[in-house]
Amino acid sequence: MKKILGLDLGISSIGWAFIHESENESVIVGGGVRIVPLTTDEKDEFTSGNAISKNRKRAMRRGARRNQFRFRLRKHHLRSVFEEVGMLPEASLFTKISKTDLWGLRSKAVNEKITLQELARVLFHLNQKRGFKSNRKAGNEEEEGKKLSDYKAEIKSNQEELQQSGMTIGQYFYAKLLETPSYRMKGKVFPRSAYFDEFERIWEHQTAYYPSILTEDLRKKVRDEIIFYQRRLRSQKALVSKCTFESIEITGKDGKKILAGPRVAPISSPLHQYCKIWESVHNLRIRDAYGKEIALTPEQKNEIVGKCNDNAAVSVADIMKILRLVKGEKYQFDVSVKNRGIQGNTTAVLFRKAFEKHKVDPSPFLAMPLEIQEVDVPDKQTGEIFKRRVVNESVFNTPLYRLWHAVYSIEEDEDLISVLTIQLGLPEPLAQELAKLDLTKAGFASKSARAIRKILPGLLEGLDYSGACTAAGYRHSEQQTKSENLERQLAAQIELLNKGALRQPVVERILNQLINLVNALLVDEKFGRPDQVRIEMARELKQNMQQRNRTFKQNNDRDKAHKKIAEILTQEYGFRKVTRALIEKYKLYMETDGISLYTGKRMELSKVLNGEDIDIDHIVPKSLLFDDSFNNRTLCEGSINRAKGNMTAFEFMKRQPVSGLQDFESYMEMLSKLKEKKEGIAHVKYDRFITDQQGIPQEFVERQLRQTAYICRKAAEILRQAIRDVYFTSGQVTDFLREKWGWNNVLKNLNWSAYEAMG
Repeated sequence: MKKILGLDLGISSIGWAFIHESENESVIVGGGVRIVPLTTDEKDEFTSGNAISKNRKRAMRRGARRNQFRFRLRKHHLRSVFEEVGMLPEASLFTKISKTDLWGLRSKAVNEKITLQELARVLFHLNQKRGFKSNRKAGNEEEEGKKLSDYKAEIKSNQEELQQSGMTIGQYFYAKLLETPSYRMKGKVFPRSAYFDEFERIWEHQTAYYPSILTEDLRKKVRDEIIFYQRRLRSQKALVSKCTFESIEITGKDGKKILAGPRVAPISSPLHQYCKIWESVHNLRIRDAYGKEIALTPEQKNEIVGKCNDNAAVSVADIMKILRLVKGEKYQFDVSVKNRGIQGNTTAVLFRKAFEKHKVDPSPFLAMPLEIQEVDVPDKQTGEIFKRRVVNESVFNTPLYRLWHAVYSIEEDEDLISVLTIQLGLPEPLAQELAKLDLTKAGFASKSARAIRKILPGLLEGLDYSGACTAAGYRHSEQQTKSENLERQLAAQIELLNKGALRQPVVERILNQLINLVNALLVDEKFGRPDQVRIEMARELKQNMQQRNRTFKQNNDRDKAHKKIAEILTQEYGFRKVTRALIEKYKLYMETDGISLYTGKRMELSKVLNGEDIDIDHIVPKSLLFDDSFNNRTLCEGSINRAKGNMTAFEFMKRQPVSGLQDFESYMEMLSKLKEKKEGIAHVKYDRFITDQQGIPQEFVERQLRQTAYICRKAAEILRQAIRDVYFTSGQVTDFLREKWGWNNVLKNLNWSAYEAMG
């Protein structure tokens, strides 16, 4: 008897069913739902992909408190220093001076003599607002509801205005107050360099009157250690994942198991960029109209790699041109390549644009020659020595790598510009342009530089990723062999995730609830240890923040569009109750301008809405593709739908098995026009219309049965500690089976009384 645990992971709950399966029957021995304790705000913010999460809000408030504390601390230090040298102002200079007089004093300090106490008051005032200082590594944050890029542009404009006037900030605001006493200064932000320059001008002028007190030591103390002191950002290196290829598990001082080894490389690293391109090119699969795979020669692969190194992305059209494929013929590409092409060397492209903008030849600075050498490498587990081919460490001294490392790692603009001009010999305007680049926001790869250096030689020799990993002594897949899986020791219980282990509190809580549920089942004699687990996961959990945000917006836009359609159907066509099916029929009718794509004839909207011999057809049959979505549906005549049977739309139109169909060329031409039309068919639906049965497994089904999202891999990793086999299923597959098994009808019958009560 096989014991199977079925799990449905959602954001707010985890459904489960325990099944005992024998040759003759399958029995559900238990089931239920475990609630994930999330607040409504947490659930809504996670689902909508809200960038300002509850944790982020707390962090922002904490940051504001810290800033206020540090301001008071600077003020305290200033008071101590000025008291020591006899410059501390009287209380009246703080309490009885008006705003205009204070700014007037600050303006006067630049070119007239003021008392030491007045100078101290000016410096206290300067300490309050120190100006904006950008951290180059924080390119995507928001400031007061504005995008940081817009915020910076506004500051730059303010600075240019100040420079043209030739005034300091104090003189500028004093002039504005004289013109308009109610002038508002709060929204007028200047860079810190402008405040620094004002400090220097004030100090230089007043030193002529008080040389014995305003010494150079005092200036450095007040300027560098108090007013303009900036704490360096703490390193976040500890949060970067360890490379699974190069790490080994050791026991820490506290007795817990930890991973020791190099951390993963940044995505912007030239090494990762080059490795990623070769992986993509080796994974490129192209089939002709008959489904036969087109083999790429080493020369063709090198040409595609060269194109990728020179461009941010290489499209299907570019690939077809390189391979000299006939334009207009039908070729099948993988969905990801068809939609987005192959991503190129984004780092090199950014650098090249900057060089070309300043008319500097990029060739000497963007070179990264690779030296391959054979070395002795010990096996991590056994210690046995193997001969391996690796990229020599000299790659770290190549021009491109040195340039990238400087721009990536040096935080201060002034320091970076100095390194680029002095050490790398770049012109200063170009160095300033490069200092604007943010190479950190792309995040981190899944491999370390050390692992990439071992994998690259295999890729360059023509091996695919799997073969290159094997040649490097790695297992590229986390899956074990059948015998290894049977031999491994299973844990009695699964340990809970430590707080902050995933850096995503909502997902962390869901997985901890999953662990609690599985642990409870493991110790329950009624159920016992399951032989396998099958998991279906909510779509939101498999998406990153940007994808959830995009989906949330699309759903909102769709709801608004549906409300408008409902109004049209009610007011213009007299439907008292507008159902979802009616709305879908209306949308399907409008996207093809009321034309049946199979016959080329116009359909009457009234017949469509009333279902008079007009059917909704699945473009690719549901029995072949587990897809019942809008993008796999179209309208056609009932007789045509029956004749189409279990064929895809492409095969049906290609074979022309019945009379009354428009010819294949007209069908393809109409599809192309509708794809280009603003409110026509989507690209995804176009792909369905040109898909034959041979294209389905590579294009869809395999993708649904093989979940690669981070949370899926993490959930599998957690559950495999105590259970031998863990599998994932798609919600679309579940929906298909639920319909086939009649479970939807069971649910309807169970809830029929509730439906009747609601009318």
